[in-house]
Amino acid sequence: MIFLIYSNKKSNGTYIGVHKYYNDKSFKWSFDEILVIENLKFQVISILTNPEIPEKHFTIGNTIFFKSNDEYSLTKTFKIAHNNNDSLVLKNTLETKLFRKLPDSLKSKNNDKIDLKNKLFELKTDSFIDTLFFKNDFYLRKSNQPDRKWESPFWELKEVNEFKFLFTGDFSTLFVIVKNKNNYFLYKVLKDRIIKFELNEIIGDLTEINKIIKRVELMKEKNVW
Repeated sequence: MIFLIYSNKKSNGTYIGVHKYYNDKSFKWSFDEILVIENLKFQVISILTNPEIPEKHFTIGNTIFFKSNDEYSLTKTFKIAHNNNDSLVLKNTLETKLFRKLPDSLKSKNNDKIDLKNKLFELKTDSFIDTLFFKNDFYLRKSNQPDRKWESPFWELKEVNEFKFLFTGDFSTLFVIVKNKNNYFLYKVLKDRIIKFELNEIIGDLTEINKIIKRVELMKEKNVW
């Protein structure tokens, strides 16, 4: 996941990645990037790196240049192909990225502290109910489907431009997370709509969960996690 801040007064706002595809349209997939566009600010931050050490970048007109991960190319460029009140499209010779602007209603209030660690939650969707227990750098997840076992992916919280984001390793999904009184809500942004999920704290027996936590922590110590 990358955080990108670009200078363009007309485009000020916070955007979230919806999907990207190769320009021959042979393949399309979702991706998790945040673009914060604010006057005279442009910064690239990866979720897996130190946010205090931004990557090098610069802009010329409507073209964005930033350091490429490709060893054969020093820079990677994107042009702003489309921009309106609620969407932004970046394009280069290989791929196209579609972003959607986040509404200010999803911003967190200053006193809304997100505290998930060492707590048991129930995640409700239209098709399933998951049980989640969050530790410092991983969480346990189990679906209510009988054939599913406990999983232990990583997770991370990020705050960008007054929005709070929850990245979940198993879903490889970025959510906007909002606290309302004692309840949490997750918002998944799609091209034409925003889906809302409930994340409710529950009370339950932690005996099985504590056993799994010990097993995961032991695997981490042995670097086999």
